[in-house]
Amino acid sequence: MAASDIPLKLEGTNGDLKEMTPTEENYLAYLAGIQLKNSSGSSAGDLHLSSGTIIGSFVDTFYNEPDGTHPASSITSGTTTTNLRQLSNDANYTGSFYNRPVGWNTSGDVGIHEFTDVDMDTLCTRLNARIAISDYPGTFYLGSSAPSADYGTFIPTVYTDTLGNGTSTVYNIYQRDAMTAPTATSPIGMIGSDSAASFGGLQEQSVNQITYTYGQHCK
Repeated sequence: MAASDIPLKLEGTNGDLKEMTPTEENYLAYLAGIQLKNSSGSSAGDLHLSSGTIIGSFVDTFYNEPDGTHPASSITSGTTTTNLRQLSNDANYTGSFYNRPVGWNTSGDVGIHEFTDVDMDTLCTRLNARIAISDYPGTFYLGSSAPSADYGTFIPTVYTDTLGNGTSTVYNIYQRDAMTAPTATSPIGMIGSDSAASFGGLQEQSVNQITYTYGQHCK
């Protein structure tokens, strides 16, 4: 059964419309991830060390004496705690490329409709799940080195793991910047708005519209 939170796409050459499949939605998740990656570091959802809501902590526990120190009562320890935060400000939806997709209502006002806030939330929950599960652009990785050349440093020296012998390992937060794009499938959006006075028809959303619209909602 058709669902109002599934975007419609063009099918064939006669202007027919059809719901996008879950696999085709991967392209939307990919472009949304590009929008996350393109953030300046001060946008909703970005990780931060000094601003935003605490979402976890790194605790470095270390001993102040070298290996082999005895008796045990002579050994002292210390800890350094680093809080990781996530910015929780509202995402901006007012950019010139903002354009919601259309879906098909099966109840109420049956027919083609522009996505509501609830529809966008449901769709972008699916897109965020794909971004996270498949490590699409925009995802973060904690490590002492980047997992591949597709990742860039997002927050350097986020914390240090110190051993009693003085050896320290520095950890950074990396963000995935690139990957091979899934097969492109563009949803349908409205030209103008859904009011009778400004509605100009339907057309495929551009790459810029997909990237901005879904990326901002995924934030």
